[in-house]
Amino acid sequence: MRVLITGASGLLGRAVLREFKQAGHDVTGTAFTRTGEGLVQVDLQDKDALEKLVNEVKPQVVVHCAAERRPDVAEKNPSAVHKLNVDLPAHLSLLSRSPTTPFFLIYISTDYVFDGHARESGYEPSDAVGPTNLYGQTKEEGEREILKGIQLHNARGTVLRVPVLYGEVERNDESAINILLDITRQAAKGEKKKMDHWAIRYPTNVADVARVLLSISTLSLIPSSTSIPQILHFSTQEPYTKYDMCLVLSQLHSPPLAIEMEAVTDGPKEGETVRPRDCHLANTELEKLGVETHGVKFVEWWKDWLAREKASVK
Repeated sequence: MRVLITGASGLLGRAVLREFKQAGHDVTGTAFTRTGEGLVQVDLQDKDALEKLVNEVKPQVVVHCAAERRPDVAEKNPSAVHKLNVDLPAHLSLLSRSPTTPFFLIYISTDYVFDGHARESGYEPSDAVGPTNLYGQTKEEGEREILKGIQLHNARGTVLRVPVLYGEVERNDESAINILLDITRQAAKGEKKKMDHWAIRYPTNVADVARVLLSISTLSLIPSSTSIPQILHFSTQEPYTKYDMCLVLSQLHSPPLAIEMEAVTDGPKEGETVRPRDCHLANTELEKLGVETHGVKFVEWWKDWLAREKASVK
């Protein structure tokens, strides 16, 4: 399988690149600022450069990981975020239905397209969206561009919505979850910290997302396989607030860290970026396809990560 992965230098993109390579596929990854070995430097917003790359690689599948994922950043520069999160997916959708180099397009979206009032079983792909902030709005607009290509122009592809991600990072600030490790350690040193104990999150490891993406990509190339739905969800099913996660991280240290941290149980205040409370995603449609949706347990992954970190400094 020939695969093109956008944003392959990022947290998710690196995991996806590694998963496809380990499976023996012909993989090309793109990067813009953080280039490295095996990555093609390209400005994805340069339409001519992107089209040239697609014509050279001739991918059968494109996994579009590149995006502005930070809600606070989105609020500060809406025009730039719109170009990256909406205009770029629209152009990829156009390229995907080229008569000479067509490909199956997987657009990575977010649970933040919902308003945060999930039922206990979680949102299904068919549920109505209602983003509460600009980031969620732009990702939902990007989804519409992908779906328009599928529904009106016979493009092939799917939207995969995922929750907040964590995993093997180059810097902890690559992930809204990994950065909690730094905050927890600062609190253990006596720094007074406040942490959200209102919004419920479902932290999901990028390695699990990469595995799911490989499964979807493989299915997309089997002519006789079940039709892939236009929207899919993948999430682990362990609910935590960020305050909960900090407590877990403090207890996983040896010896455990005593932290000074205030739990904030109020929702967003006036002037703050409005984040939804509970965007629990159900994996039902993936499971119907026969895709394995188990994920690594949050506590178990962090136990291993901290042990490796400790071993590396000896």
